[in-house]
Amino acid sequence: SLVLIPIVLGAVLLGPAAGAWLGGVFGCVTYLMGVFGMDGFTFILFTEHPLLTAFVCFGKGIAAGFCAGWAYRLLCRKNNTVAMFTAAAVAPVVNTGLFILGNSFMFAVGLFACKDKRARTALAHDRCHRVDGNAAFFFCFFQC
Repeated sequence: SLVLIPIVLGAVLLGPAAGAWLGGVFGCVTYLMGVFGMDGFTFILFTEHPLLTAFVCFGKGIAAGFCAGWAYRLLCRKNNTVAMFTAAAVAPVVNTGLFILGNSFMFAVGLFACKDKRARTALAHDRCHRVDGNAAFFFCFFQC
């Protein structure tokens, strides 16, 4: 996706703090799209865990910008081209990694809130069928 390019550019040109700020703006937009139903998967997460969804949306964006800025800063003295490509690779890896971890945590919180094993299995099965695409594969593969 191309949405992380402004975050990486800001982190490279202005430093890790600017990257974190731009990542926070990105997180805010992502969260609001989920709240208003413009992003179906984030909307599902929001309806299940509104506070955790906010934490994941803001946290992943801020961390992606901050880490991209630091990756560039650490490598730019040795080779500017390598530093640019590394920063551009770090942002989506951090963003996606934290998103997957956050979603796994939210899914586990919902499952372990059920005391009954049969209800927990039914809940896992139900949640696997409520999400679509690659996310459904991820949830079903690791949780069902």
